Amino acid sequence: MAPALLDGSGVSDEDAFALINALQVNPRASWASVGRVLQIDPATAARRWQRLTAAGEAWVAAYPLRTPRRMTALIELRCVAARTFEIAESLAQDPQCMNIDITTGGRELILTLITRSATEMSEYVLRRFSGLDGVLGINTRLEFKQFADGSDWRAPTPAERDILALSPEHAVRPATPPTTQDWAIAAALGRDGRLSTSELAQLTGLSETTVRRRLNLLLGNGQLRLRCDLARGRSQTPVGVWLFLRVAADGLDAFGRAIAQHPYIRFVGSVDGASNLMAQAWVPEPGEVPALEAQLAKLSRTGQVVDRCVILHSVKRVGRILDQHGRARRTASTDLREPPSWTGSPPLPWLIGDDPSDPARS
Repeated sequence: MAPALLDGSGVSDEDAFALINALQVNPRASWASVGRVLQIDPATAARRWQRLTAAGEAWVAAYPLRTPRRMTALIELRCVAARTFEIAESLAQDPQCMNIDITTGGRELILTLITRSATEMSEYVLRRFSGLDGVLGINTRLEFKQFADGSDWRAPTPAERDILALSPEHAVRPATPPTTQDWAIAAALGRDGRLSTSELAQLTGLSETTVRRRLNLLLGNGQLRLRCDLARGRSQTPVGVWLFLRVAADGLDAFGRAIAQHPYIRFVGSVDGASNLMAQAWVPEPGEVPALEAQLAKLSRTGQVVDRCVILHSVKRVGRILDQHGRARRTASTDLREPPSWTGSPPLPWLIGDDPSDPARS
């Protein structure tokens, strides 16, 4: 799955792919490590990356912090056709909306929604969409288990994986409740996942020592996940498709893990509903979709694709609002602590006094 980044950055296709692939393995790898893998000078690697990010063709973003009560849902919206893009642009301002796709197949929009708790998910679904003129229907699918997402990439060789691996400072440690400092670090990295510790210290008001210690902890225990992304319209697999699958419960985990290994698959998660598994794939052209479905069907006796829809345009992807070519045109906050955009009326009754001791509410 080799992206071919074209005009705009001044970086050749081959050089761009090699650099992006290295950072997909470890988005915060040092330029010295990247240069060693690519056999180029670290300064050259840094300069190429700066050109790619300036052109909006590649970037590193951060997901909101993982906490025990964090809730993820995939939302299908049916909209008045003339209002679809306006609705998508409005939702793109919300930190809770990670991804927004305009799609075919009887659902104008598919959203990936993340909130800090089930009650915040309830308020968002019940309050946010009801205030949008032009929304005709909502189908909410809560995610139970994730098998792959856009931060999962495989290094080309074991040797390169070792060079790019997280440093020993990031050794896995037991997760602890995130602090306000952790949320501030994650929010800053949501806008640029390769900010240095000195830049993070300046943005958060923390010392470099504190930033380094907390960042190492968050990366080591998996509470903070980064992803290196690219403009889909500049890749060799520019066509995005959502697949809705059904599989027997006793084979769900095995099927999900198997699908996640396919090179075209970007996301796989088990969800509630008649279609109990959803996947997103990037393919070279629409005609490849039936072949992909046939390949996936061979991975399970009971698994089958029951529906699909092609992504016409991705409006937002994890902290980036995109243009018509999939390039990042501006950043958007991923800080789930921010006040909701529909302020002005009181919260739903059950949210009043909702577990104020939860560290995620700080």
